Amino acid sequence: MERYGIAWGRRGFTLIELLVVVSIIALLMAVLLPSLSASREAARKSVCGAHMRGAMLGVTTYMTEYNNWIPGPFTSGTMWNYKGPGNILTSPTDSVDATSNHGRSFPFQNEDWVSPTLGESMTLPDKDQDRAFAIYNSKLRCPSNFVLSNDFFSGSPPPNQNIYFPSYGAAVSWASWPAKEIGGFNPTIATTTGFSERLPADYVPRLDKIGNPSQKAFIVEGSRYVDVTQPSYASINFARYQIQGGGLMIGPPTEPFANTPWDMRPVTANPSITSAPLIGTFGARHRSGSSEVGMNLAFFDNHVEFRKGVDFTHVELYFPPLTRMLNSANTHFDPVSRTSAYIVP
Repeated sequence: MERYGIAWGRRGFTLIELLVVVSIIALLMAVLLPSLSASREAARKSVCGAHMRGAMLGVTTYMTEYNNWIPGPFTSGTMWNYKGPGNILTSPTDSVDATSNHGRSFPFQNEDWVSPTLGESMTLPDKDQDRAFAIYNSKLRCPSNFVLSNDFFSGSPPPNQNIYFPSYGAAVSWASWPAKEIGGFNPTIATTTGFSERLPADYVPRLDKIGNPSQKAFIVEGSRYVDVTQPSYASINFARYQIQGGGLMIGPPTEPFANTPWDMRPVTANPSITSAPLIGTFGARHRSGSSEVGMNLAFFDNHVEFRKGVDFTHVELYFPPLTRMLNSANTHFDPVSRTSAYIVP
């Protein structure tokens, strides 16, 4: 019995068909790749927030154990303007070198709030320089921070190894202690932070002095030292004794502080935090579905918020109630606080 059927001949795709397929693939890639990139950044932002939340839990534990004192200079570290050997701030013996071994809970710099609060729980190294590397490179590194330090600001130069620019800094405003500063350590600072705000004369770095903990941010994204004239310059600081800022503390993002990611000199008549060339690299690294940059903030009640644009520049986030703006406060990013008559509620 014979079977009869239709014989189908094989043929290849035509050029038009191939072009259609390639066009469809290209269109799908154009649609999907931004979404995948946004998803990856959202995941990195979440990990960053988890780092900051964990760090704040350590800070809270410290404050509970030490009668509400906030970690930092004057409390867990050496005072600002401390004179080391030779009566200078940065003599070689005052550096965070490779041999010093003070234990994981000892601050390797006077503004190191991490070691006293997280040294044990994170099992940080006992050697001071190794502990700094662990904090910057792994334990507290934001996954969106891809910037490697390419210079050292002061102190002993670190060994030849990659050191990431510090991911996080505590707002240095909370470390101010006007009475201590007047006492001779830095009389020129008096009852101000050294910037454009004057803290209440009775302020001390204690939790019961900051105002509402749910509205006050302690940890921000970003650190010193960067140079607005050299966008690729990111320096690490290995001096033990610093004045108002260093590897782990920073002037809050309220105005264009020098050597910080928010250094935008010269300030225009209508400054915008998102226009700074450094802000999206060294500070507010995250984006949220737009070109506007933002950062995570960790608050004293242990919650973390993502804020973008001018929303992370409000002075009331970083200063205690009754803080008064000085005459130079017109440099503030937030239009609300650009007057010397403004007082933090």
